[in-house]
Amino acid sequence: MRKSEFSRSTVGGGVRLTPDEVAVIKEAIRRRFRGKGRIILFGSRTDDAKRGGDIDILVESDEPLEEGVRHKLEALSDLHRGLGDRKIDLVLAWMPGSEGDRKDERRIVQIARKTGVSL
Repeated sequence: MRKSEFSRSTVGGGVRLTPDEVAVIKEAIRRRFRGKGRIILFGSRTDDAKRGGDIDILVESDEPLEEGVRHKLEALSDLHRGLGDRKIDLVLAWMPGSEGDRKDERRIVQIARKTGVSL
């Protein structure tokens, strides 16, 4: 896998989404972000002990901010069409090691990277 492509790893244990739901998420993000970056599922959907909950997704991308925000909104629209009326939080972050990433001190990004599952 080239570093710039979205991770294509399979979903392992601890992810409370169906294979079809995972496929919808991966397709929406890859389509809107042109296959570049990484998708990380985090939060309650990665904990078998929890029930319900929203879908928390971190997308790491090297796109310029304005373009990234536009693609985020388009991806959210696709996700709502594909998954129905669900609460979905999509967080954008710079690719690890980039200049933008070194300046990003948001705790949510740190938590997602530490506890999340790469899709």
